[in-house]
Amino acid sequence: MSTNRMSIFLALRDQSWNAEGGWCVTLESALKGTTAAQSVWKPPSGGNSIRQLANHLNFYNERLAVKLEGAPFETSVKTNLDTFGNNPEADEADWQACLKRTEEIAARLRKALGTLTDEDLSRPFDGQPLEDHLVGWIPHDLFHTGQIVQLRRMQEAWTIQFD
Repeated sequence: MSTNRMSIFLALRDQSWNAEGGWCVTLESALKGTTAAQSVWKPPSGGNSIRQLANHLNFYNERLAVKLEGAPFETSVKTNLDTFGNNPEADEADWQACLKRTEEIAARLRKALGTLTDEDLSRPFDGQPLEDHLVGWIPHDLFHTGQIVQLRRMQEAWTIQFD
């Protein structure tokens, strides 16, 4: 791996999405095998479902991809809370479509990030340098991935074992 700043961001992004052998559970592996019923389950104490967390991650990851591609991001979403959406009924086809969308957004985002250079990291992005935005984005995805894993563990639906 080269040691420029952008290559580090790409490596971190890969570690958060689908790289094997990393230090944390990837989003891809956290979602793998989750059923529609598991995706809409909420703990008795409240909180978001896995589906709502996926909606939230899809919103922000797609927003980032679109903006990196140089296109305007149009949305009717007014608040961060709106990005989670309402918890839908357990519908397997709908859940599979959500998972497919998550994968497509991840691929689109990876491609857009792959075009960036270290110089691009200094350009303005939502009122701050792009680099500052990326520094916050990766932990955001990992945080919500951890929530997904915890929800799966609470459902006794997490079977991944680490040596």
